[in-house]
Amino acid sequence: MFFFIVSLAFHLMFIVSNRIIYYNPTDTIFHLTRIVGLENVWQSPVNFTTFAHHGTAMNLFYPWLTLYPAYWLYSLSRNLVWAYHVYCWLTTFATMLISYWGFHTLWPKRERAIVFALLYALNPYRISDIIARGALGEVIAMTFLPILLVGICQILRRDPRRWYILTIAMVLTAYTHNLSLLMNAVVILVALLVTWPRMTDRKVRLLALLKAGAASVLLCLPSLLPMAQWSRTNALIIPSARRVYSTPLGQLLTATGLTDAFTNNIGLIFFVIMIMLLVFSRRLTRMDCILLGTAVLLFWTTTTLFPWSWLSWTPLIKIQFAFRLNCYISLLLAYLAAKNYPPLTQPHRPWLPWVAILAVAGLMVGTDLTMTTTAYARAANRQVVLTNKRLAYLTHYYNHHDYGNAHYRDHPSIIDKNIFKLHNRRAWPRNTITPNTYTMRIANDSTTPAVFTIPVYHYAAQRVTVNHHASRGVLNKSGTTDVLIPPGKSVVRLTYHYDRLMLASVAAALLTLAGLPVLIRRQII
Repeated sequence: MFFFIVSLAFHLMFIVSNRIIYYNPTDTIFHLTRIVGLENVWQSPVNFTTFAHHGTAMNLFYPWLTLYPAYWLYSLSRNLVWAYHVYCWLTTFATMLISYWGFHTLWPKRERAIVFALLYALNPYRISDIIARGALGEVIAMTFLPILLVGICQILRRDPRRWYILTIAMVLTAYTHNLSLLMNAVVILVALLVTWPRMTDRKVRLLALLKAGAASVLLCLPSLLPMAQWSRTNALIIPSARRVYSTPLGQLLTATGLTDAFTNNIGLIFFVIMIMLLVFSRRLTRMDCILLGTAVLLFWTTTTLFPWSWLSWTPLIKIQFAFRLNCYISLLLAYLAAKNYPPLTQPHRPWLPWVAILAVAGLMVGTDLTMTTTAYARAANRQVVLTNKRLAYLTHYYNHHDYGNAHYRDHPSIIDKNIFKLHNRRAWPRNTITPNTYTMRIANDSTTPAVFTIPVYHYAAQRVTVNHHASRGVLNKSGTTDVLIPPGKSVVRLTYHYDRLMLASVAAALLTLAGLPVLIRRQII
């Protein structure tokens, strides 16, 4: 109940506002469009009514399972603004509950677990991801980092028989955000290398790590395998970067920088926590010192002082923005602060710890609300207020190119101007668009079959009918679809389906999900 109230205290102002503040460029409209596009996700990987009707296979290439509750809220209320804000609130509430469980699992001290939950769930970087960047995928992925922390600790330091906790963290992340999954894998590798010299029972722990990895792969097959298959058969536009963008140290350390949501940093409170932990580092355990050193090192990597160019040949370049590492910095600092603050329990003042907890809650909520209102004021000149009426248009006509065919770059006008062509001349068919189907009525006035170019991305699992007979779509030089139509009037229909590989991967994952608890309970694995 306490976490419910505290999380609502921050999000209530957004829920009752009935609007979303959008900053350009951010990911807000992208994720709102994704929510609307989940309408037919159980029938097809493509929703033709969203992303400007270009048939982008967003639901296949961007994990959606943990976002689906947002669609439930939207489908029940038909109010996208309300559904978005309520979902963000529930995500914060869930982050608090998971954080409390995670800390309490490692250190069964109730008050400290509450402090950790408050610090981590309301950390300024996470809040800036919500209000400034609109990076909903990363926000959801941060919810599962405490589970990742527990899973790593259990395998590498404590009870390797609880390897399945790490599996849970990786699977939830895999169905949320691909980049976060890659970053978590790197974190696990680094943790293994750091703990290796003093690790006991190495064979047992390595075997537990392999079990967690194998189980994660099997459970993630519906997300990873079809995506890999479609990526192999189509050259796609994949979000990438040739360098990692970081922030000058001076900008990060200014009072404005540490309280500005658009600076994307750990915030003033967490910076003070880091300094205090460094000052009193002699009182920390060896492992806590390693965690603190890791947090400081990660903070360094978010600044321009770190030579990211040296790592341009590694997969780490895919993070694109160094500030994405702030999620791990915030996790480590919140953990160390909650674990090492001085004990407040006194025989004659049993209420003192709870006063401290209320103070932490008030400080975090107050800081986040101040940061939010300040951000709104500073960026008023580039604000766009999104209402349900406006979103009814934007979520259907937002033209997003990621995961479209790479040939689009050579001939962008077909997609960007929504151009149909017949006989290599512009045509204007009559279109009927539903989430599952794209139907066009067109007349071929010549006496020979003609190529009809449709501004819909071509993927491997496309199905085409012409006059209700099966036909074939062909990938053209613009990355869209060509269909051969006969003379006279034609009805052309495009659909997409989940192929046998997708269905087989779902079956394998469900069998794994059903069998794992039994095998673990009987100590077979």
